[in-house]
Amino acid sequence: MELAKLKTILEGESCLRLIYREAGELKFSFGETSNELRPQYSVTKTFTALAAIIAESEGLWSLEDHLSEHLRRQGIVPRSRIGSDLKLRHLLSMLGGDRQARMFQSERKNLGSQYTIKSLFNDVDFYVHPAGTRFLYTNAGHYIIGVLLQQLSGRRLSDYWSAFFNYGDYEWEEDSEGCQFGASGLFISTEHLDLFAQALRGAAPEFLDPKHLKRMTTIQYHDSAGQNYGLGIWIDSRGNYRADGTNGQSVIISADRRKSLTMNANNPNPKNLRQYCFEQFFKM
Repeated sequence: MELAKLKTILEGESCLRLIYREAGELKFSFGETSNELRPQYSVTKTFTALAAIIAESEGLWSLEDHLSEHLRRQGIVPRSRIGSDLKLRHLLSMLGGDRQARMFQSERKNLGSQYTIKSLFNDVDFYVHPAGTRFLYTNAGHYIIGVLLQQLSGRRLSDYWSAFFNYGDYEWEEDSEGCQFGASGLFISTEHLDLFAQALRGAAPEFLDPKHLKRMTTIQYHDSAGQNYGLGIWIDSRGNYRADGTNGQSVIISADRRKSLTMNANNPNPKNLRQYCFEQFFKM
């Protein structure tokens, strides 16, 4: 496709900034280089999942631990039944057994001073399905993991990525108790996000240990359409993996880890934009 036509389409789809690399070398960019902090929405989940994996490697916990054990340690008594089969890894892979999706932006805003994980466990019907049996995309699991990790370790989620966050400015939404919201709420620049993309390629071991990357991209959930989910990341049937956020925020890595695409957008219906970018850059 002609370069001018490509840029016209991206502009029409409300793409703000796009960076495409092959083996780390810049091949195409759209939009102006900027230090503007942009909301990454659910791309945040990937950061949280990796922080949880790092904590596991440090011996703080195991993702095979039962959620009920950690709630008890924090003095949280849930009104809903927490099955003995519900493990921390289920929360990171959308397999917790939730009745409904929770903790999206409108709910957090309405909770006000009650914006804590206790608001989830006050729901008597929070978990209604056996863990590992039903996939439901929700913010609840990564929020719970993020809070438990911060309370147990005494470290912020961003502390697990201190070398990365020292690279540039960032902001992170907090709940009423001052915990960084692990499911969304991270604001960084597109250039900073592009550095994260290189880490997800395995090309920045100073930020991301290869064994942690392998742990994250191991499929936890698989459906017949090839939409697989690992620990905080989507994986397609060909092994390409991606982190997505509302309005078109995306990091896509090819299965061979040569190609990376980093995008921030302001498109409330980004499906066509993501599909278009994938076809242009990953099916070449």
